[in-house]
Amino acid sequence: MKIKVGDTVMWRGSFGCETPLPAKITGIEYCKEPRSKYGITVDESDWKDKEYLVVTLDNKHWAYGEQLDPA
Repeated sequence: MKIKVGDTVMWRGSFGCETPLPAKITGIEYCKEPRSKYGITVDESDWKDKEYLVVTLDNKHWAYGEQLDPA
């Protein structure tokens, strides 16, 4: 299963502590290490690799992949 720019996901703010809310992905970066903040811009990735992702969301937030779940 893929996670892609344009997908709506369930995002948990405060580094995963808040109640999940829907948000649309506007950008994805694939990082060399989990919880890194900067990586290579990609259009999609596998959900199984989400710990290596940093995404930009349409709600003016960014998130680590571990803060996301499929909507």
